[in-house]
Amino acid sequence: YLITGNAMMPHTSVFRRTFEVLGADRTGLTFRVGREATLSGALRSMGADPPPKTGLTLTQTTGGGEYSLYGEAAADGKFEIADVWPGTWQFYLSGPGTGECFVSSVGADGPESPGNALTVPETAHVTASVTMDCGSSAIEGKTLDAADHLLPQAGVALISADPAKRLSRLYLKRTYSTSEGGFRITGVIPGEYLMVVF
Repeated sequence: YLITGNAMMPHTSVFRRTFEVLGADRTGLTFRVGREATLSGALRSMGADPPPKTGLTLTQTTGGGEYSLYGEAAADGKFEIADVWPGTWQFYLSGPGTGECFVSSVGADGPESPGNALTVPETAHVTASVTMDCGSSAIEGKTLDAADHLLPQAGVALISADPAKRLSRLYLKRTYSTSEGGFRITGVIPGEYLMVVF
């Protein structure tokens, strides 16, 4: 369930919180209402200027589903996203020229940390810095069975070896091999991965 409403604290503020009800009556629920933040900051690109009109998506996964908020970086990299409620969000890029790019580090009101996760505290304004990297890689090969025969149209999945990174869709890539057994996976962020053929 998603609870929404208005609160007067001292200004009118919209709040959203999710909760899950599993098969029984729930009593004694406590709802803590806090202010949503405006997230503003700058997007920078390693080695080059960000592509024009780079889209920014903030995604939060909770027991109630996945929620996304959207913004766009201006030509100078500055952006603003309103109505961001507290919690941990994942930053993703979209738009022309970002297909091989990924968020390599992000920070809120302080230094950046590796990865695309951002924790938003309960405050009125958060200043964020986001770094994108267009240095992703591609992996190509052939799918073979145990006897080294070509395995056509097999599923191929690439999953981060780091369990914490598996929560981000940036570290999960999937494709199918061709009728000749060949496959190619693009947009792979540098790191250690497990490959599964199914």
